[in-house]
Formats: sequence, C-alpha cells, structure tokens
Amino acid sequence: MERGRRAKSYPERGDSSSRGDEVSLEDIRAVIVESNVEKLVDIAQKTAQKLVNGKVETAQMRKSYQTTSNVREYDDTMKKQLYLLLPKLAYQSKRHPGLKTLHSIFEKAIPLIDDEEKFENFKDFFEAIVAYHKAYGGD
Repeated sequence: MERGRRAKSYPERGDSSSRGDEVSLEDIRAVIVESNVEKLVDIAQKTAQKLVNGKVETAQMRKSYQTTSNVREYDDTMKKQLYLLLPKLAYQSKRHPGLKTLHSIFEKAIPLIDDEEKFENFKDFFEAIVAYHKAYGGD
C-alpha cells in the first residue's frame, strides 16, 4: 500500500451495519409470548427480505428449520436443541454474514420459549420466515 493512503473498508456481504433496523425484543415478545399474528407476519416479511438481500440460501437455514418443524411437543430435550441452535447459527453467520439477522432474532426469541404455546408460536414464526424467503426469491 502506498504511503499516506488508507485501505478501503467494504462491508461484509449481507452485513446490515445499521443496528436501527434490528428487530426489538418487544417485537419478538409480541410474536412469541403474546401470539401477535400481525406482528409475526410483518417481522417475517422484513426478515425474509433481509435474508434474500444478504444472499442467504434456503439450504443454510434448512438444518435449523428441520430441528423445529417436525417436533410435535415441547419438552426439555427440545429446549436443549433450541438453545444449541444459537452456537450453530453463530458459526454459520460468521461464514455467511447474511444469517446474522436470523441469529439476532433467535437470540431474543429462544429464551422466551418455556411452554408448548410459545414453542408453537416460534415454529409458526420460523415457518413464515422460510416461506417468505422462498416467495421473495431465496433459493
């Protein structure tokens, strides 16, 4: 590098540098705890669009989605599996920065899940994100 010149800094692919567009804990609480379907749809649409813009592929979300989608009841084993999604997503989001959005949401949502109803709300929320991701052109 020439003397006196600074290296250009480029944002990581899929990195949303502005934290102002992050989903709030209150919004996540409305979806998971209060069963607010309108909020679920709104956040799922916005999240899916960020994932598509961040070049996230469906395959990158598939394992996490499969962990929750086929489970019929919430128990201690499922609770453990949910919490173990967090380090997996942290790792995946380091390799695929577009997943940071999903990881951030899960960090807020998973600790709120403590019964069957909240778990079902979480499953519905995740399913909506995956569905909108496909609808918005995610592959």
